[in-house]
Amino acid sequence: MGNTPRKLNRFFLAVLGLVLLVLGLVSLCLPLVPQAQDLWVEYVQPLEEPARAAFDRVAFNTVDGQTSLLTLLFVLLLLLVVIALMMGIIAQKPKKSKTLLSQQDTQTAGRTTISDKFIKQAITDGFESHPDILSVSVSSQELKRSSACSVKLEVRQGADIASLEKRAAQVVAGLDQLLGHKIPLLVRVTGGLRSTFADETQRVR
Repeated sequence: MGNTPRKLNRFFLAVLGLVLLVLGLVSLCLPLVPQAQDLWVEYVQPLEEPARAAFDRVAFNTVDGQTSLLTLLFVLLLLLVVIALMMGIIAQKPKKSKTLLSQQDTQTAGRTTISDKFIKQAITDGFESHPDILSVSVSSQELKRSSACSVKLEVRQGADIASLEKRAAQVVAGLDQLLGHKIPLLVRVTGGLRSTFADETQRVR
């Protein structure tokens, strides 16, 4: 449940995986396949001398010896790529929402706004009394068209899944009745159930 560009992420991962796969196949074929060695000698080795000459033409002396301007440009390019990837990761982090519900009053010029603290407290109170739940944490985030809540339940080992599902349904129904509006809600169960009930760890409505 988030606002991340999934299609762009999948495209990037697919391209990266394809490039790594091609490089792996090339490195595997060179020592094992004679035809690949012939292609390397015919097409790649003739480029070594021009490349070395190009590096030598833009070489300059440093404290530790001699380096090439092309090497510095390549390192700078890698640095820019790393910075761009870090900015992309930071940009995809879910944005916290302080207002989960805001509606214009049709009869007056006012607006009704419900903060995330109110809903967090209501959800926490609904789950806290369950005997199998050790702790409840609620976080809110912005989606494309609305705000949503993510609920994390830490439960005891061997907790009753059916009872937890019933309590989650009751909390959701109570929240809908309290607000008169449905808010996207994700309930995530962690703790001793993570390995035993791997398929039951998320309930989305």
